[in-house]
Amino acid sequence: MGRGTVRPSGHAAVSRTDGRVRLVCAGAAMAAVLLVGACSGGGDAPAPASAAPTSAPTNAVTPTPEPTPSASATDVGVPDRSDPALGIVFEKIPDVSGSQADALDTLMQFQVEFWRSRIDGALSSSIGDLSTGAALAQVKEVVSTNEKNGWTTAGETTSTYTDIAGTSKLVIVDMCTDERDVTYTKDGKVTSGAELATAQQKIRAEVAQQPTGVWAVQTFTPGDPC
Repeated sequence: MGRGTVRPSGHAAVSRTDGRVRLVCAGAAMAAVLLVGACSGGGDAPAPASAAPTSAPTNAVTPTPEPTPSASATDVGVPDRSDPALGIVFEKIPDVSGSQADALDTLMQFQVEFWRSRIDGALSSSIGDLSTGAALAQVKEVVSTNEKNGWTTAGETTSTYTDIAGTSKLVIVDMCTDERDVTYTKDGKVTSGAELATAQQKIRAEVAQQPTGVWAVQTFTPGDPC
C-alpha cells in the first residue's frame, strides 16, 4: 500500500508508510492483540487495545518472579467475568486463590471495562479504579485516538489465559487475545479483525497491590502472535 493507506488493527493499529509496516501505538500497555512495542496513537488507523507502553509506570512494582502455588480442591475459584452481551469472553480461567485470585479478578474486570470503553467510545467510569500508570494511560489513548479518527468498535473479543505467576504484591498473567470477531467501522466501511495480522496476540499483564491494599493493572503489554 502507498502512503496514507489505513488499516485497522485488532490490538495495535497498523499503517504503512513508503512500503513499510508501522505500528500505530496507544502510549501505554494493553489491548488489541499482543504486540510488544506498540507506541502512541498517530495517523488515521484505529487504536487497538494492546498498545505497548513507551515507559514504565511511575508507581510500578518491580516484578519478583515466584513459583506458582498448586491449587487445591478447596481453593475458592475466581468468578468468570465474561459478558457475552457486551462482547467479551474469558476462557481457561486459572483455578487460583489468595493474592493470585484477587489479582486475576481485578484483571478480568479491567479487561471488561477496557472493552466497554472501546465499544462506547468513552472511558468507563470504573477504569480508574482498576488500573494505574501505563495501563490507565493506554486506555485513555485508545479511546481518544479512535474518537479523533472516527473509528467505532464492535463484535466480540476472547481472552484465553495461559499462565499466572507471582504472589503477595505482584502477579503476572499471560493470555492470548482473539479479536477475529471484532469489527472496526469508519465512514460506513467495515473491517473485520480476522483480516488483520494482529487478530490473535499474546498479552502479559502485571497486576500490583497498591499502597491502599487494592489491586490494579499497571501494565497490559502486547507480544507475539498466538
